[in-house]
Amino acid sequence: MPARTDFGQSAARSQPRAAAIRSPIRAPEALRTLVLMVPLFYNPDTRGFRKPVEGGKIGKTEEEIRRRFSGYSKYRIAGWYRDNETGSEYEDQLLRFEIDAVFSESDERFLRLWKRLLARRFQQQAIYMKLSGPVIWT
Repeated sequence: MPARTDFGQSAARSQPRAAAIRSPIRAPEALRTLVLMVPLFYNPDTRGFRKPVEGGKIGKTEEEIRRRFSGYSKYRIAGWYRDNETGSEYEDQLLRFEIDAVFSESDERFLRLWKRLLARRFQQQAIYMKLSGPVIWT
């Protein structure tokens, strides 16, 4: 009688299955989502006036996204925030970019630097940037 495997099959019948198990299988990739919100207006001046952000700055940011990633979604949205220094509250108009990708440690370092650069570019106290935890992508 042929030897039995843990699966209750004879060793003779399990050979193709065993070969398949040993064959290299690509591991699933950990897909993550980057959310970036870019302001369409600068913070208010002392009179409360909000000047529109120049199109070139938005275009440069979008070009950086295109160079770094293979695709994205873009939405125009309304938001709200409270100024941490003054306590004043503001409604905001933003572009929301969503980028699904596999992010390496190098990419994460780039994002930290890029976030600071964007805060200077758009004259903001902070730029909203969120990187989700990994989701298995098969």
